[in-house]
Parts: sequence; C-alpha cells; structure tokens
Amino acid sequence: MSYKNFLRKIRTTIPKARLLDSPAERLAHGVDASFYRLIPKLVVKAETEDQIMTLINTASEEAVPLTFRTAGTSLSGQAVSDSVLVKLGHDWKGFKLEDDAQRISLQPGVIGSWANRLLKPHGRKIGPDPASIDSAMIGGIVANNASGMCCGTAQNSYKTLAAMRLVLADGTMLNSSDPESCETFRQSHQQLLSSLTEIRNEILADSTLHAMIERKYKIKNTCGYGLNSFTDFEDPLDILLHLMVGSEGTLGFISEVTYHTVEDPPHVSCALVFFDSIETACLATAALKHTPVSAVELMDDRALRLMQGRPGIPKTVTAGSMALLVDVRAASLSELSDKCQQVQQCLTEYQATADFTASPTDYAALWKIRKGLFPIVGAEREQGTTVIIEDICFTLDELASGTQALQKLLDKFNYTESVIFGHALEGNLHFVFTQDFNDVEEVKRYDCFMRELSTLMCSQFSGSLKAEHGTGRNMAPFVEVEWGQKAYSLMKRVKELFDPKNILNPDVIISVKPELHISDLKQTPAADPIVDKCIECGFCESVCPSRDLTLSPRQRIAVWREIQQLEKAGLPTKELRKEYQYLALDTCAGDGMCASQCPVDIDTGKLVKQLRGVSNGSFSEGVADRIGDHFSILEGFVQSGLKLAGLSRSFLGTHKFNDYPEAGPSTLKLKKNNHSEDVVYFSSCIHRLMGPDGGNAQFDVVSSLLDKAGYNIILPEKLSSQCCGLPFESKGFKDTGKKKMLQLKQELLRVSDGGRIPIICDNSPCSYLMIDDIQEPSLQIFDAPTFFSTRLDKLNIQLKDEPILIYSVCSQSKAGETECLIDIAKACSNEV
Repeated sequence: MSYKNFLRKIRTTIPKARLLDSPAERLAHGVDASFYRLIPKLVVKAETEDQIMTLINTASEEAVPLTFRTAGTSLSGQAVSDSVLVKLGHDWKGFKLEDDAQRISLQPGVIGSWANRLLKPHGRKIGPDPASIDSAMIGGIVANNASGMCCGTAQNSYKTLAAMRLVLADGTMLNSSDPESCETFRQSHQQLLSSLTEIRNEILADSTLHAMIERKYKIKNTCGYGLNSFTDFEDPLDILLHLMVGSEGTLGFISEVTYHTVEDPPHVSCALVFFDSIETACLATAALKHTPVSAVELMDDRALRLMQGRPGIPKTVTAGSMALLVDVRAASLSELSDKCQQVQQCLTEYQATADFTASPTDYAALWKIRKGLFPIVGAEREQGTTVIIEDICFTLDELASGTQALQKLLDKFNYTESVIFGHALEGNLHFVFTQDFNDVEEVKRYDCFMRELSTLMCSQFSGSLKAEHGTGRNMAPFVEVEWGQKAYSLMKRVKELFDPKNILNPDVIISVKPELHISDLKQTPAADPIVDKCIECGFCESVCPSRDLTLSPRQRIAVWREIQQLEKAGLPTKELRKEYQYLALDTCAGDGMCASQCPVDIDTGKLVKQLRGVSNGSFSEGVADRIGDHFSILEGFVQSGLKLAGLSRSFLGTHKFNDYPEAGPSTLKLKKNNHSEDVVYFSSCIHRLMGPDGGNAQFDVVSSLLDKAGYNIILPEKLSSQCCGLPFESKGFKDTGKKKMLQLKQELLRVSDGGRIPIICDNSPCSYLMIDDIQEPSLQIFDAPTFFSTRLDKLNIQLKDEPILIYSVCSQSKAGETECLIDIAKACSNEV
C-alpha cells in the first residue's frame, strides 16, 4: 500500500480545494451517525464520475482502500474509514423525471425528501421512506437498501429499481439504461457475468439453500449481500444490478439510480392506539395487516414514558403497555374515512380505540414522536456514554414472543433504560440503549450481549440480524452466524468477483475480524451543556447554510468535543483551535436552523456565538459597546461608504464595487394620512441603509401597503440609533446586543402607547429576535408578512396568472410563519 503515491497521482487531476487533509477537516468529515470513530487520512470531495474513476483506478494501482459517503446518517459503521473517504454532496444533485413521473433518475447527493418534493405535484414518491429521509441521501438509501415506515419489503430500492449507472472496482462504467453500454459490458465482463450465473445455478441446485434464501427475504433483511438477486433474476446483468443494492459501497460506486416511483396519496390520517400488553398489541398488528393501513409503528412502555406529557401521550404510562401509531392514506377524503372506519372496526376486537386525526399539525406531531425516538433516547443518556441502535426483524407470528424475549435479554445485560420501537407491520424492531465504551468491562458486556442477540435471532427465532440499517461494521462478524457457512461462502465469492483487491470499503459486510464490532468505538465526551445531547445523527445538516462551505453543526460539535478532550488530557490543541476558528466559528450562519431539524432541539449556533464571545476578548467587547452607543454614527459611515461605491461605479467606471448595494436615503419620508388605525413601523437598520437609486425599496413597499390597509404610520424616535442587537448578538457580543434590545424595548413601549398600538418590523431575523428576546406580553410585535397575511381583505389584491416563487428565510421557518408568506402569495397569484 502506497498512500503517498496515491496522493501524488490524484493531485494531478483533482483540484487541491477538494482534497481535505488537515486534522480538523479529516476528523469532522469522518463523523457519521454510528458509534464508531475512524479518522481518514484524506477526504476527497469528488465532483464528477471521471474523478470517481480516477480515484478507483489509482486506489487499485496503489492498494489504497476507498469508502464512499453521502449524508453519513448510517448507523452501522459502514460510512467511516481510516484510509480515503470519498464524500459526495452538493455536486451530485442531478435528477430527471421520466414517463410522466412514473420513473425518476437521481444522483447520489439528492436528499430523499427532496426527491419526494419533485414528485409530489405528480402524486408520486420514491418507495423507500426511512425515518432519516429529510437528511439521508439517495446514495446511502440505495447502498443500504433502506426501507422505513411504509415501504416494507415491497417498495424498497431493491424492488423499485428501474436502472442504474455505476463504476466497478476495475474502473469500468456501466449504464444499464443504455443498450450499447450493456452490450459492451457483456462483452468485456463475460467472465464476471458467467461467474454470477454459476452462483445462481449452485443455489437453484441446492433446494435447502434456495428455500432458506426465499424464506429469509419474505421479511426485511439487509444482513450480508442480497442473495435473493440470484433467485429473483436469471439475467446476470440484472443479478449484478440488484447485488449493488444494499452492498454498502463494497462492490462499486453508484453514480445514478432510476426508481419506479409509487403512489403518494394526498390525504393522510393517523391515530395513536394504546394496549395493555405486548401480546394484544402484536395480535392487533397481525390483524391490521389485512386492513388498508399504510404503516403500523410500535412503541413499548419505556419509549412511551420518555414521551409522557407530549401531545397524544398520557401523563402516566402503565408498565407493560404498548402503543401502535396507525397510519392511513387515501386518494380522497371519503376513501380516507372508509379506511379509518375499517381499521377502527378491526381494533374493536382488541378493545382498542383509534382516534384518527387528519389535522396536519397533529399528524406531524405524532409522527415526530415516533421519528425522534432514537435521538431523544440519546439525549437522555449519561454524560460520556454512547447511544446504540440495533435493527432486527421477526416473522409477524413471532413478533409478540420475540419482543418479550428481546426485553428479557436487554434486562439480563442491565440495559434497563432501553426502548423498543419499530415497523410492527413488518415485524421490524429497533431497540435503543446507552453504553459506556470508556471501560473494558463495559465493552465486554456489549460484546456478550451482541453474541447472545445473534443466537436469539438465528437459533431461537427465524429472524434477521439486520432489517434495514445495513450490515456495516457492527454486524459483519455475525453474518455467517445468520446465514451459515455455505451461504456466507457465496457472499465472499461475490466480494472477490467484484473487488478482488479489497479496496472498496474493506471490513464492511465481509470481515475476518471477529471483534470488529467492538473496535474503533466512538467516545462522546462532555464538551458543553448546549450540545452534549448530540449523538451526531446528522439530521441537522440538510438545513445548514455552510455545510458545503466548511462544516455542518454535527461536525462543529465533533471537533469541539475533540478539542475539549485533548485539553482535559493536557495535550496541545493550538493548531486544531486555529483551524476551528475559520471552519466552525467564522463561517457559521448562527441562524439556529439546525435546531429545527434536531429531534432534541440542539442549536449549535448558540455554542458558536458563545465561543465567538470568548474569542472576541475584552478590547473587542469595548469596541462593540462603543459602536452600540453611537449606532447612528455607524449608519452614517456605512451610508457614506455605499454612496462612495456608487459614485465610483457611475463616474469612474470601476467594477470593483459592482456587488455593493445602493445606499438608502439619509432620512425616511412618510406620507401624511388620516386613517382610523395606527401602527408602529420599526424599519430595520439593514433596510434603512440600503435601497435602489437612492430610494428605499423595502420601506417604500411596506409603507405603501400599510397606507392601503388603512394605517397611519408612527416611526420610533431617533430611528438611526435604534437596533434590535442582532448584528452584535450574532458575533458573540452578547452584552451589547442585550443593551441595544433593551433600548429598543423601552422606545417601543413608549411609541406604542404601552403596547396598545401594534408594531411591525420589515426584516424577519430582527422580528424573530425581538419577539423571542423582548418577552413583553403587552407589546404586539409582528413580522411584516405575518401582519399583512391576516389583513389581506384590506389590501384589495388583484389575482394574476404570473407565477410566484416563495423562499422562506431561516427565521420565518423557525417561527413557523412560512404559511403566512404562502397565503400572501396565493392571494396574488394562481401559481405559487
């Protein structure tokens, strides 16, 4: 193995900016959602298929292992590496709708829910629906054969695969949707295809093995390679393509997948149904299998206790009880009602009542409880421990006894805080528990538990050790336990056929290391109370503005944890802190959007602002305070600078200032009106400073709308000195920010007559901060779109056919006010 030669060769074709090899970058980009930590020697942000082929060919020449990664929401350790990690993200977001959205082609960097947004206008969606679909990308969804709540075994990637574009370990590209590419491949890879046919024939000739494979894939199973490819398909090319599904990057690189899409009924309803025992809940689940349900999600009493008091969950949960979240979907409201009645009728036989709700808010709240169970358990763990999620499957007739046996096994190993939940309709259970990996005896406890679990699932029950999370590193030592020597030997042959040099994600799925599952375990030391609950699941990443520039929220947390751990051990962190300043602190938007996707509401922006405040120092604090005290002078300086830039453009022809905005007017002018109602208008500093051609677009528009709606405008006094404090607060100058907010609060109380007169602000981030921080019940503070959305009848809007595109900024999304913006747009246009 020659890593130096590998690096020297790829540097000739891959831009330096795409090769990340600093300590902080390697640590940060090596983080995934599993409980393993491997730090790559190099992270490559691959941009094109040609770069992938270069990487694979060079890796083959130099015997350097590669691991491909998209979102890194993988739970089983299949997306970490101590060699070369190849990351795919924003460069791989291509898509194409085909056959009236009956098919969709997607590159690996497309987030699953984004694909569904593309399909929603057509009443379609992709089949897989993992709980992480808002973060998980297509590359990982296909590579793990992820399923989820509704898709079962009928609509996963394996079953809905239409075509695939891939690169094999020998550098060959195959596009299965191109007949010429297929024919060329059949000629060049005749030996590989013949070998796959040989394996198929061996399986068909062995009735016992054949029957076992068919039986094991009647339920969810992602343990090992998909041997059902050999029994489901005759053409070796079809076998090859379906082996790629669930292969976790160990057989090749998937650069595009084409799905057969599935129906996405527009009307949905769900109910949380409670039972007094596991047996009754599981019997009801088996009966519900024959009703028109879309999903049935099981939650045990321990899971329910974690959620006590949340909407739909009792304040007291009885020991031994169980709940089923039952979901129904339909093409029409009448059909939805009929289906709900059928489900209710079925449940009456089990003395259970289903109070179905079709309210979007209530529906989302119930599903949020179910989808957030894994991170929420992680958030409750003791400091320094790691949260683990396992993923097994029973046949439906064994679900009740299997669940009870699993509970006893967890209790036997003293995992008393564990919770069990999952996709009951498929017999698929997830169980979550916390584990201390800092102690040798604790690691031994986990090892013994895993070995007994494998015996339980494969000897006592006819189950799967991995249902939908993939084999990864934590189940690789047990693949042979589940499948037996003969089937496992076929899997090893598959790996050798596709990747004879073992350069693609080695040790994942196929491994000769019996203790791989207890090697390279992740430590999660305490770093700061703001973020200590983080389990590095990655749900936050899809909404982070700087995730493709530098680091995402979970990466900022991971590196900060490392810095804190090193410093506690008395080790140097100067270089790591230096990198952290730019990668984590300087480039974080601080908008807190990460909290909106985090199941336990972690706002990494708060940590960043806190650390900025520490790094600012007393001198900077003093400067910030003086600027705050003389804010009107600052405004004058900024306006003068913008005017000078405008003059340079106009008279000197200088293009250097083309990206600078125009300066707004020195004073804001109001029309005198005599309306019956008053409103206080706080124009934010950013909109006071800027405006086209010496005017003020935002101020003029808002003023005009208020006039049209019948309001007299009152401006705060000395407006140029007023600020909500956001520019200071976001840079870590907390005290100055609070000081400016207090000044503004006092002025707003005065000018609004103690809160009698409503107040609007024309900049959503400022509005959000004011509402959140002022906390003065008497003040009526509105963001402008929210204010106008409830007064549309006063504006006499003329509906037009011109389409309107809505972009809700972070603060509007966090405040839950996006719908206000949409309501205004719908009043203006037929197409929003």
